[in-house]
Amino acid sequence: MRNGQILKRALLVVGLAALASCSSGSGGDAQSGRVSVSLMDRPVDDVSALFVTITGVSIKPKGDGPAFELPMTETPMTVDLLSLTDENAAILVNDAVVEARDYNWIEFAIDDSDISKSYAMTNSGGQAKVDIDVPSDRIRLVSGFTVDANQAVQFLFDWEVGKGLVNPVGRDTYILKPAFRILRVDELGAVSGRLTSATATSDATCLAVADPMVGKAAYFFDGAVTPDDIDGTDPEPVTTADATFDTETGDYVFRTVLMPGDYTVAFTCLSDTDTEDGNEDLMFLAPLGASDLVTVSAAEAVENVDF
Repeated sequence: MRNGQILKRALLVVGLAALASCSSGSGGDAQSGRVSVSLMDRPVDDVSALFVTITGVSIKPKGDGPAFELPMTETPMTVDLLSLTDENAAILVNDAVVEARDYNWIEFAIDDSDISKSYAMTNSGGQAKVDIDVPSDRIRLVSGFTVDANQAVQFLFDWEVGKGLVNPVGRDTYILKPAFRILRVDELGAVSGRLTSATATSDATCLAVADPMVGKAAYFFDGAVTPDDIDGTDPEPVTTADATFDTETGDYVFRTVLMPGDYTVAFTCLSDTDTEDGNEDLMFLAPLGASDLVTVSAAEAVENVDF
């Protein structure tokens, strides 16, 4: 772990499929939509599982109307964030009917009251309690959104666990803080690539690391910039993607999803040393045979961003 920091993320997928429907109320037609909510993430460096118990999901209409809960597929639901991917998401709310209108926020109620509710499993086989560092055990995703009639809308809430999961010195409890980026699923593009075995076995920085299975990650920056570590000052990466070892090729492969735009992509073998507020020299690599500026388009895949 990088001084208590883990550079990984959990993703919350919120699907809003708005449909027009008729009501026999006061003679007019009521517009309604449908809401679905799911969760995903991927493995971290020294934690093999990260369980979180969710006891409720609610949304707040814009204006004076009160927030209301959405029916969960299972209540409560305990999920291992690190076993899930964008292709294998845990469905929290499935096709719940809501009014077509503007909304202020979505909120998750968390139960971290004891080690059986929210906890982490380490690679050494240990178990540690996880405290979710939010007021009243509720995670509020503050971002206005609209559910229109006859329109399907999906949002992806990217929980940057690398900016939130810490293991304080002298304690056997992990603390998990919420840190999100919000994406429109219908506009997302995928980016994938690899650190080739040739580079991994020839680059001096990559060769010098103590554990070749740790610290290899791609960093994605908005626009054309000089890559830098995570240190609280610009340029900060929009997101990162840890690379996993491919036993067949000897390469380290990565994949992430991004909103449309141009991104500087760089790779480091030292991401495990990157702290949220430190200033480390990560020695970034640029993509092989091409510009490090990658253009992402909606619903398209950019492949072979190799190093």
